[in-house]
Amino acid sequence: MQGPVATFTYRLFAIVMLVPATTGCAQTRPHDPDAIRGSGQGQVHFVSDDIRELSGITYLGSDLFAVVSDKGGKIGVAKIKIDRESGAILEASIDQIIELEGGRDLEGITIDPSTCLLLTADEADQSIDFHHFPSGRHLEPVDVPEVFQKARSNLGFESISASMWDRSIWAANEEPLEVDGPRATQQAGGLVRLQQFNHQLQPIRQFAYPVDPHRGSDNLIQRAQSGVTGLVALPNGGLIVMERELGGSGVPSFRVRLYLIDTTGATDTSETDAITEDNTTPVRKQLLFESNTGLANFEGITLGPQLENGEYTLVLVSDDGSNQYNPQNLMSLRIPASLVDPISPKESNASEAD
Repeated sequence: MQGPVATFTYRLFAIVMLVPATTGCAQTRPHDPDAIRGSGQGQVHFVSDDIRELSGITYLGSDLFAVVSDKGGKIGVAKIKIDRESGAILEASIDQIIELEGGRDLEGITIDPSTCLLLTADEADQSIDFHHFPSGRHLEPVDVPEVFQKARSNLGFESISASMWDRSIWAANEEPLEVDGPRATQQAGGLVRLQQFNHQLQPIRQFAYPVDPHRGSDNLIQRAQSGVTGLVALPNGGLIVMERELGGSGVPSFRVRLYLIDTTGATDTSETDAITEDNTTPVRKQLLFESNTGLANFEGITLGPQLENGEYTLVLVSDDGSNQYNPQNLMSLRIPASLVDPISPKESNASEAD
C-alpha cells in the first residue's frame, strides 16, 4: 500500500495511540458567541467528474480527507491543502475513488477511533455500518435503536461524528421522526434525536434537539425546509450541530447555522416512544456561526487541522445534487482552541475557584 492511503493509515493509528482514553463529557471553557468565523476566502469550488452529490466529510490527518456521496456508496480520498496560518484552502482535489460495499444513500462518514474503520450513516435504511479502509468491504452493522426506523422518507440519518477523546459516536436524523411530531414550518421548528454511542458502539444516551423554523418560500419552490445535516464531536466531549435551511422569498437560498449544545438538564429520550414539548426537555443550544450560502447546499462538516496560532479549522462540503446550477463547494472556518481542547485538571480547578 503506497501513496495517500498508506500515509493516512500510519497517521490515524498514531493519532489513536496518542489520544488518552476517558469517560464522560469534559467541561468546556467559557467562549465568545461569535467564536467561529470564516477564513477570509469564502467558498472554494470543488470539482470532480468521478464523484458528485457529496453529503459527508471526515478528516484523515495531514492534508487528507474522505468525502462520501449519497448516490451509490462512493467515497473520495481528497487532498485539501489548508494554509496553517490563515485557515484558507490553498488547493483541493479528489485523488482516489473507493466503492463502499452495500452503501446506498450514505449521508455521513467518520472514522471510528477504536477500530480505525470507516463508519457511515445510511439514510436508505437508517443503518450505521462499518467499512474496511481502503478496500471498502462492508463489515458488521451497529446496533441502532429501533425508533429510527420511523424516519420520514429521505429525512432520516444525515450525520455522524466520532470524538477522538472519549471515543464516543454521535448520530442524528435530519428532521423529526414520524412519531415525534411535524416537520419544521415558518412558525415552529421540530424535534430531532441526537443519539450517542459508547466506544463499543452501544447506544448510551439520546436527546431531543430543537431545529429552527425555516423562512418559508413563495411559488418558486415548494420545499422550504430546516434540519440537521452535520455533527462535529469535539475532543473535549462537546458537540456542534450544523443546521441547514432552505427558504426565502424571490430567489431561495441555503443557510448554515452552527450550534454548540449543552445536555445539562435535558431529558434522556432513549426510552421515549414519541417526543413532544410536553414530555421532553430538549438540549440547550448556543449559536456560534451563521451564513447564507446561496445555492451551495452544505451537508457535511468535520474538524480539520490545527493552525499555527492554536485555532482549529472546520471544513464544510456541499452537495451539488448532480445539478450544474447547484455548486459543489468547500468552505473553511476557524474555531478557537478554547472550544475544542479538553480542560486540564489544573485549569478546571482554577475555574471552579473563581
